[in-house]
Amino acid sequence: MKKPWSANYFLLAGVIALGCKSELDFGSPPRPDYDPLRDANIKPKVVETYPHDNSQGPFEDFGTALLIRFNKIMKLPALGQAIHCSSSLGDVLVDTTTVETSDGTTFLVDMKRADSPARFWWKVGQSYTLHVDPSAIDI
Repeated sequence: MKKPWSANYFLLAGVIALGCKSELDFGSPPRPDYDPLRDANIKPKVVETYPHDNSQGPFEDFGTALLIRFNKIMKLPALGQAIHCSSSLGDVLVDTTTVETSDGTTFLVDMKRADSPARFWWKVGQSYTLHVDPSAIDI
């Protein structure tokens, strides 16, 4: 006696096996239209900052803008809300109205005082922390 479910089971297993791929194949060499800055398989991450991670100033020709470079082209509106700067004094905020980019991967982010509209000045000997939260998304 033939089991009616066995043929359907193998057909379903074959469809599932053909439909599951762990990564996309862009060929070798990659297609001419392949752009790693737009590749959905690559997660966005910060690849460079200025001042550099764990560095200590003062820095020559440095004002109040931090430079942040990503490995992907980022969405500017989401990025402005995802960047935070803090200190133990609570004296600094990111000025989300002045986030600038020329290429979509490198951004200048201005700081502002947390307690007044006056210009922000970095404090000598004070540690500042830059944080980019997961709400920063690429295009």
